[in-house]
Amino acid sequence: MGIPTDHTMGHVGVPIPSLAVKLGPVPALGYDGVAGGEIMVKGNSVTPGYFKRDEITKETFDSSGFLKTGDIGRWNIDGNLVILDRTSNIFKLSQGEFVSPEKIEQIYNRSRYVAQCYVHGNPLKSCIVAVIVVDEEAICKLGQQLNILQSVEHLCEEEAIRRAVIADLAKIGREHGLLGYEIAKEIKLTTTHFTVENGQLTPSLKNRRQAICRDYKEDLDELYKHLR
Repeated sequence: MGIPTDHTMGHVGVPIPSLAVKLGPVPALGYDGVAGGEIMVKGNSVTPGYFKRDEITKETFDSSGFLKTGDIGRWNIDGNLVILDRTSNIFKLSQGEFVSPEKIEQIYNRSRYVAQCYVHGNPLKSCIVAVIVVDEEAICKLGQQLNILQSVEHLCEEEAIRRAVIADLAKIGREHGLLGYEIAKEIKLTTTHFTVENGQLTPSLKNRRQAICRDYKEDLDELYKHLR
């Protein structure tokens, strides 16, 4: 629930009075339930369970009757709930570090050059890569600054443009507390937006991660080859 006097962004507000919310530990993903954890809810507006499906109900609720939402979140300093990711989206890198791609995407979307982005990891690799749908106006201005006068499609293929965007993402990432392994080491720039129509967004406009991964598989594999 949003507070009328709170105009900050990046959170979903405070719990409504009739709903109890807590963060549950997710040890496998490095969350202790204090600094962050799985969002769990309980109240009259929450389903009591699955009809005649006791086993699924037992898996979905904890021993105190809290529903496990599958969302990873944390409380900010003002008591607002910040959603970081889905438990099913988090992946592990080769050195054992867990990565929350949606958290990183939210930060990268602050870049002037980014219209949309998809963060990708490989359990056999020690770093992440990303597909960046560019803000065409910002990329064209960057091209002018670098004296590269090409169409936006050609600019997306230019090494100097890509390096400038990578540097900007790294700067923004560090400013927002991302660790080294959470900084994309290579990126694919494109002008093709993720949309519901092309199957890369859900109806609620979230990335369909499997679809984007499938559609950009060759590009993602190539990005990792560049890092050898």
